[in-house]
Amino acid sequence: MNQPYNSNNMDVDDTINIRAEIENYLMYWKWFVLGVFVSLVSAFLYLRYTPSQYSAKSVVLIKESKKGGISAEMKAFEDLGILGGSTNNIDNEIEIIKSRKIIGEVIKKLKLNISYFSPGRVIETEVYRNSPILVEFINKDSLLFDKDTSFTIGLIDSQKFELISEDGEFKKEYFFNKKTEINFGSLKVRRLNNKKNSANTKNIRVQIKSINSLIDYYQKIVSISPVNKNSSVINLSLKGTVKNKVVDFLNELVFIYNKDAISDKSQVSKKTKDFIDERLEIIGEDLSNINNKLKNFKTKNNITNVEAESTLILKTLSENNTKIVETTIQLNLVRALNKELINNSSNEESFLATNLGLEDQSIAQTIITYNTLISDRNRLLRTASKLNPQVINVLEQIRGLKSSLNQSLKNSEKSLELTLKNLKAEDSKIKSRISGVPLQELQLHDIRLQQEITSGLYSYLLRKKEETDISLAVTVANAKIIDKAYGGEFPVSPKKNIIYLAALLLGVLVPFVIIYLINLF
Repeated sequence: MNQPYNSNNMDVDDTINIRAEIENYLMYWKWFVLGVFVSLVSAFLYLRYTPSQYSAKSVVLIKESKKGGISAEMKAFEDLGILGGSTNNIDNEIEIIKSRKIIGEVIKKLKLNISYFSPGRVIETEVYRNSPILVEFINKDSLLFDKDTSFTIGLIDSQKFELISEDGEFKKEYFFNKKTEINFGSLKVRRLNNKKNSANTKNIRVQIKSINSLIDYYQKIVSISPVNKNSSVINLSLKGTVKNKVVDFLNELVFIYNKDAISDKSQVSKKTKDFIDERLEIIGEDLSNINNKLKNFKTKNNITNVEAESTLILKTLSENNTKIVETTIQLNLVRALNKELINNSSNEESFLATNLGLEDQSIAQTIITYNTLISDRNRLLRTASKLNPQVINVLEQIRGLKSSLNQSLKNSEKSLELTLKNLKAEDSKIKSRISGVPLQELQLHDIRLQQEITSGLYSYLLRKKEETDISLAVTVANAKIIDKAYGGEFPVSPKKNIIYLAALLLGVLVPFVIIYLINLF
């Protein structure tokens, strides 16, 4: 019967103890107010003088030939057979985008190694795009790329400025837009009429950072990742204290990557164009010599018109001549390709000419496969060494394919030589059947046959040259921009609400702990 009474008594005691504790701490309410005030003021000063971080994002589609095929705008050229290419691996492309070469090009293009800062009461602020001056380096010394340094430009008037070294020991006046010699190169300082410039800005600190250190920095902070493991869409993001700077960096990064990819795709077409130009020069000389030979023959023998005496036989002869022309063209192409392969036997980086119209489709396909392996090897070497297993595997495939292609060209050359020999034998038989045809006509026929063969090969190469020029002109970019880089209006850090809330809790907690320890001892 006494148990309920005891329980109620304990509850009353607990309530009295809690109330007593609260009243004990409320005696020091001034300390709590002071703690909260100091914490909030500290949070305000932290937010006031801590540079805000802005985030920029961009969304890009990496085109893959196996997944997407050729684009609609390229189908008009599909019949030319010039739209080859290999499938892009998304992980490889991400590594290429973040490679030192690509990021280095972005830094040089945007001149990110040179920054301008305007002094403030406590901290300085970077004036990206809004600097009242522009420093242009002439005959850049290696120090400009290998060593970090800085100096201050003091604006005297619209004509002169004062250059102050980093340690303040060197001061000298110079004129704007005039060549200036300093210890790490020649420079020219230009005065800009930028409306956004602060009229009160008298000193601008110019900071120069080495290219290599900046590449390392941006490789760490730029984030590139696919939307999901099965997608060709990637997200690019970057944080920085200057919103326009991170936006420009991401846009230029995609632009330089596309430019580099287009250059890679154009290498095979450029190699084909060089090959055709070389053959055109040689065959053009042969054609000129044959035309002169024909003109001299007609002049010497006073020939103006020779009538055919046997229409049927001459028709057969003409058809046989057409086959001789076609076979000779194929034989010339095979010999030229074989010569090109032998000349490049020590240089595995060389592409072979494609789209030459070889009748042997297995050789044409082998050449395309060979060029694809060369392109894959070159792209792998940008992010891996020659000892990388993938690179070694591709090199072995190239060597095997080169040997196979060499043998195929030799076999094709022998086959075409035999076919041409049989056709010429048939040509001799047909000519022997012609009765009453003057010897001059036979001689004229031989000269015209040479002219027709050479002219046909020359016209053929001209047509292929035009197709190759089209392939160079319509090379498309590797990445399609879905969303251009965009930076939010509000900084992503530091977060004001979280900072103030933490300061408020800290302002209450610190006095509480101090009072508790005092009462404890």
